[in-house]
Amino acid sequence: MTLIAVTMWGMAPVGTRYLLGMAFGGLPAASFAGLRYGLTALCFLPVALTRLPGWSGRDLAIGVGLGMVGVTGYNLANSMGMRTV
Repeated sequence: MTLIAVTMWGMAPVGTRYLLGMAFGGLPAASFAGLRYGLTALCFLPVALTRLPGWSGRDLAIGVGLGMVGVTGYNLANSMGMRTV
């Protein structure tokens, strides 16, 4: 499992660069981040549905807000940097 995880982690920049393309040939950074994390959210939805019923509405709103700011803030800059490097 560790070897698989390390291999996938090592291939992530290659996949990112391929999907973003060079200059203006690939997906826009925001679309790429939305696609990437939308698929991830679907994969973890069963786990979230079993754990979220204990959260209050306020905790859920704070968690969603912080998640969106964190994912957007890091990955948008990362994707734009990958495209230009």
